[in-house]
Amino acid sequence: MTSTRPLEISGKPSRGKDTTFRQICYDFGFCNVRVPLRLVAWKRKRERDVSFMSSSDFHPINTDRAQSPSASKECEESDSLDKLRWWQKATIYQVLIQSFQDTDGDGKGDIRGIVNHLDYFVALGIDVVWISPIYESPMRDMGYDISDYRKVNPVFGTMQDMELLIQETHRRGLRLILDIALNHTATEHEWFQTSRRARKGPSLGKRDWYFWSEGKLDEFGNRIPPNNWESTFTGTARSFHAYSSSLKLTLSGAGSTWEWDEVAGEFCAYFVALMSEYMGLTEDQDLHIFGKNQPDLNWDCEEVRKELYKELRFWLDKGVDGFRVSSCVCLAVVLMADRPLVALAKLDTMNLVSKTSSFPDAPISKEGSIWQPANYLFANGPHIHEYLQEMHQEVFSHYDCMTLAEMSCGVSAPEAVRYTSRFNSRPELNLVIQFQHVELDCHDGDKWMLREWELPELKRIINEWQETLVNNGGWNTVWMENHDQPRGISRFTTNSPRFRALCAKLLALWQFTLQGTNLIFQGQELGMINPGLFSEEMNQDIETIQYWKAACEEAGTEAPQKLELAKKAIIQKGRDNTRIPIPWTEDPHGGFTDPTAKPWLPAFDHGGEWCHASQRHSPESVWSFYRSLITMRKANPTLASTPFGRLPYSLILTWFQYYGSYECLDVENPIIWAYKRKSKHKCYLVVLNFSGCASSWNYVNHSVDLSTSRLLMSNHMTCEASSTPDLIFLRPFEGRLYQL
Repeated sequence: MTSTRPLEISGKPSRGKDTTFRQICYDFGFCNVRVPLRLVAWKRKRERDVSFMSSSDFHPINTDRAQSPSASKECEESDSLDKLRWWQKATIYQVLIQSFQDTDGDGKGDIRGIVNHLDYFVALGIDVVWISPIYESPMRDMGYDISDYRKVNPVFGTMQDMELLIQETHRRGLRLILDIALNHTATEHEWFQTSRRARKGPSLGKRDWYFWSEGKLDEFGNRIPPNNWESTFTGTARSFHAYSSSLKLTLSGAGSTWEWDEVAGEFCAYFVALMSEYMGLTEDQDLHIFGKNQPDLNWDCEEVRKELYKELRFWLDKGVDGFRVSSCVCLAVVLMADRPLVALAKLDTMNLVSKTSSFPDAPISKEGSIWQPANYLFANGPHIHEYLQEMHQEVFSHYDCMTLAEMSCGVSAPEAVRYTSRFNSRPELNLVIQFQHVELDCHDGDKWMLREWELPELKRIINEWQETLVNNGGWNTVWMENHDQPRGISRFTTNSPRFRALCAKLLALWQFTLQGTNLIFQGQELGMINPGLFSEEMNQDIETIQYWKAACEEAGTEAPQKLELAKKAIIQKGRDNTRIPIPWTEDPHGGFTDPTAKPWLPAFDHGGEWCHASQRHSPESVWSFYRSLITMRKANPTLASTPFGRLPYSLILTWFQYYGSYECLDVENPIIWAYKRKSKHKCYLVVLNFSGCASSWNYVNHSVDLSTSRLLMSNHMTCEASSTPDLIFLRPFEGRLYQL
């Protein structure tokens, strides 16, 4: 038998455990596995080398059996697994820095707090840490309003702290990606300050770096915005609605995408506006999709794109491993009279950067309102693919990095394929974040208009994404909560204390048995929920503040009832729900900050059993369940067992997570979600009860045979004989994973 060198994972030797791992691979036909080596010495240059073990470096222990027909078939699939990029196999953990850990006692999380908890990510099994914006910013929108891409916000630390974070992250075999907005900047950015002055003094440069327009004259000769586009990000910049069975609250303080700028003497565009404060008029109007303090960059200007590419290279050269790009669909604005406006710009709203250039009026969809919704006019624009291809070619193709782009404004699964398919002749993005499954509880895309939804609706959305992307060369991201969304438990199941842990584990089993790269938001692994409370002190998010302000102003004679509806909407959908600091310990403020400090957002007392210090030692905790699932999802020889002590199945689960097909069963069932994950030689069944009542499912009607099956995992610690020749009986919020 050919000798082999010790197996290495993430640049670290396996200390003699490679033999065990090879035995597992042999048991399941995973031949010729090539394990990527992480470079220990990270090079600070545009291109970093990545080395791989060749197939000759890895052999099964029993070469005779490895060459059997069945093993040979599975070798083909293991070779495909080999070819996956690191970001396809990763579990990504999102950190909202403000709420993670405060080390200097100012009540706000900081970079040192992340450094101090890097071992936490290792213990959980995380591969990639994604951190929210750390750049210099006036902080009107959680740091997405960037005033200098190359400076660290002193609230969070220093550049030395960032360099330490990068170094320590890599030393532990983890990767680090940064959140960045490329669609817009803060008004304080030097680029904008120069551009507004250059409208009257062209020699200053940057004259066309943002969207400017002289507007038009109304019938009375008054200068007005060039079109009727409504700014889309809320505050007084949009309409507000809340529904009950007998009462509707409508707040119609919608505002224009355009804001008059006295310095420029023109209108400036802010496509998505956060009305954080009143901006005085100036004389050219400025386009803003995202906020009256966040003007949109003009990606049609080549100088703008080149400068942004420099900013990306700056951080990649420092060693970061990629970006989550905000507002990606808005980046390209092509101003043409005969086309709708589409945009692609914030790798957090990255499909907004391309927009139509003649700024045509949007059709009337809101009777009685001057300003009309125009999302479809400034998302997924005519040049978005061209610009993304250019960005990949000029920047990302030179690094071993990943791009994760937020695709807001209704990107469909077929459209996502165009952005991510490996069959594209010119690559664009690695991954996209879609929002269809978290918009089920909205009326017509308005988050404050609450609606009831049914499980089959959610199934159909997930089914489309699971089937469309992989079948067309794309790759899914799987997630259920983030810094802009409420907690998954509160949205998809129930806050009931009786079922909280079960619901957390049910949703974890659901998320980690779907195909794609998994994204976890901080606190999700602890089973955090929406507080379920309303107080003005807890409302720190500008979107929520403006909604509540508008509700109070326009409630009228039916104020008590209408304000109760507004409170209900905030309790269910407010962005501060997930921004509450993490409960590390049972200490005051959950150990997030010094006991004498005042947290930037009041901590919520989840109870001592829900803090990390309590959960990490309990095999029954939500945290332990997440760790087991993450372990099962990766082929890692150093992790010994699943909750049921079946290490081999962890390797199988990893394999079908990546390449197994997805088949949803009994789509119209309003309580049970059942689906298969299968390949040529293996088949698994996931059965989830999304009800607070005991339920049964007739599996025979869906061509499922459990006669030779094995129960691999359940979110209940005790298993019961709960199936007959026809039915599976499930306890409230029970989830199961079978090998068929």
